[in-house]
Amino acid sequence: MSKEKETTVDDVDPLAVPGDASDLPAAWERPEGENLPAIPDKSAPLERSDFITPKLHLVQRVGDLSVGFLQGSWVLNKELQLTKEVGEPLNVIILEHPLKFFIEHLPFDPTGPRSRTFHTVEEVEAAGLSLEWDNKNNIRATCDRAARVLLLILKPEALDSENGFGMTVEGIGPCAVASWLLVNTAYATAAKRIFTAEKLDLNGKSIYSLQWTLKSVPAKVGGYNIFAPQIAPSKTLAEGATSALKSMFNLA
Repeated sequence: MSKEKETTVDDVDPLAVPGDASDLPAAWERPEGENLPAIPDKSAPLERSDFITPKLHLVQRVGDLSVGFLQGSWVLNKELQLTKEVGEPLNVIILEHPLKFFIEHLPFDPTGPRSRTFHTVEEVEAAGLSLEWDNKNNIRATCDRAARVLLLILKPEALDSENGFGMTVEGIGPCAVASWLLVNTAYATAAKRIFTAEKLDLNGKSIYSLQWTLKSVPAKVGGYNIFAPQIAPSKTLAEGATSALKSMFNLA
């Protein structure tokens, strides 16, 4: 039997640890002050799952973001526009191996069922879904390959605001952490490029030893004009910078 879970696309979190959520004790449902446990005077160490990771978005020609932001620009957490024109590059560092998974394709419906996610092709097939397009009958796949990437975004020089870039990494400068979801065209143009670099370009080095250039480019897919991500390695970081990243984010 396949292992499935219902979730929205934005619920897929590369930092989440399975089984890390626990129900509140029943005492919390009682009137305030009644049978509450003693509160310790020392805080437990913070874990990565205690933080909400901002998300990186590429603004398309349609959708909510296209109303408030430049089409083809990169936006952090649906709040801060990072680029001012199509093709303007961002400098990023990929902190960890991208989390690959499979996500059910459903027509957009805010009130409809949530897409299921799967870990293996066998789970996809057991659910009666397919990753292949039926080109003869023009029927799209019912499930898509996807990846979630944890990025460190270097503050763009042209960005006036300091909001969102309060973190400073030695040897790198002001940065922001963001989670980036890659599905469909984005998976083909960006995720595959990252996976290939891991195999061919790193020569045994950690993935966070590379700095990448990320930009948007116009593309036409299925008769629709869209913006697709384009990513490529730009340079190898100095040893001091990689050591700072490893220590700051507890990387392997």
